[in-house]
Amino acid sequence: MCIRSKLLAIIALALLVPLLGVACGDDDEPVVSDETPAAVETVIQVANLEAQPAAGAAPSGWATEWSEKIDYQLLATMDDSGPAAWDPAEHPDVFITTVGPGYSRMLSEKVTMPGVAIIDAKTHETVAYRSYDLGAENYFEPHGMGISPDGRWIYLPTGISAGFGDTGTGRFLVINARTLKLHQVISTPTSPHHAKAFIDAEGNERVIMYTFRGQFAVVDPNDDNRVVGSFDNGTLTGRGYLAFANPTGQYIFVSLRPPSGMETDGGVAVVDTKTWRVIRNISTHDESPIWVEFTNDGKYAFVSNGHHSNIAKISLEGAPPEWEMVGQTQAGIAGPYGIRFNWDETQLWSIEKGEGSHNRGDGIGLADPVRMPRSWGSPGAWTTGCVRGDHLTLHPDPELNEVWLTCNASFEIVVWDMENKEVKARIPMPNGGSTHSGGFVHYNADFTAELLSDQNGLHGSALDAKVAILEATAKK
Repeated sequence: MCIRSKLLAIIALALLVPLLGVACGDDDEPVVSDETPAAVETVIQVANLEAQPAAGAAPSGWATEWSEKIDYQLLATMDDSGPAAWDPAEHPDVFITTVGPGYSRMLSEKVTMPGVAIIDAKTHETVAYRSYDLGAENYFEPHGMGISPDGRWIYLPTGISAGFGDTGTGRFLVINARTLKLHQVISTPTSPHHAKAFIDAEGNERVIMYTFRGQFAVVDPNDDNRVVGSFDNGTLTGRGYLAFANPTGQYIFVSLRPPSGMETDGGVAVVDTKTWRVIRNISTHDESPIWVEFTNDGKYAFVSNGHHSNIAKISLEGAPPEWEMVGQTQAGIAGPYGIRFNWDETQLWSIEKGEGSHNRGDGIGLADPVRMPRSWGSPGAWTTGCVRGDHLTLHPDPELNEVWLTCNASFEIVVWDMENKEVKARIPMPNGGSTHSGGFVHYNADFTAELLSDQNGLHGSALDAKVAILEATAKK
């Protein structure tokens, strides 16, 4: 079936069949998944925020000039001590992911609160699942979860409402990965969106946290998660969407959409992590730029564009004033969201969300990042049954050669085999919850750990493995 016909079929499917559990077979006829959601005991932590300092009265010493500029506040500090919630000796390699109530609380009878799940990265077993009750009637669906580079903290974005961009309701839950208890509750002025880790140019561990309305914070996970740098849409002069640190950690690339009401192109804004100022704006000739992926040598950045369903290639050679878009290629699917390289950077995969169109995507596209052909659908696209997927995360074991797709409307993780170009496994979410993103972490028996792969790419020993593969490929 051609890509355009497939797009029409997806739209019709979204209108004619229930969204829950829908997938597509090889003949593109709707089928109902036979996967059963894992029934997992849910441990619920109740946080009585009324007993904590009121907003604006954060504990002395936490607030910084950077947190005050974007109105991030430490709302509560909790007792996160206690026994381990899971055993890393039995499950050393795990995928930590969000569990939520779905868009507009569509899973309200199954899952009503934000939570996290620990999933064994090899056996696919759900190891632990915890939800968090902040005393609200409705919660905002968690989107892009973060993990500190040492695996100690999990950053879960949510809110005490159900609307995109609602003001005064945002919450980042900082969770102790060992006990899965709340460590901190950080309030944000609008609904929080994503978090992800990086190492800055001076070797400091950092986590980016940001909201749908463009309040971006960089925190120090080793100093009580204090904000050490920040910027917002006023700094960006546009609508900041997603943020990604480049391989050196000196710059943060922000997918930037035009100010509301303005008919102009979007692109990426480049923020210097030393001055927290924009040093370069690069157009991608699309109103809806989304995800940024870098080559390991830092010479190129690739940006998925939702409106025209293509991927832009940006040269980062020379000084920042010389950086510019040098090519575009079709993603092969409609409304690409997350994009990710394979291990030797000869393939660039994109997950089909249907961003800016039907919002019911269920496929994965493959682009050639070297030749960047402009023809539609080259070199291919496949149906995965992962409905409305946002993010894809590279599994840190190159022998497995997998990317994990988090599917927030078919309520599962789809494991995609990049070599054989097929679905290898489907992992139902515990209790049928929604999932948006996650990261792979290796834990030792004493809970010392190493983040290996998240929404900002590979880290630590997994990144070292990729460097070795790229060096070996270059010698051939």
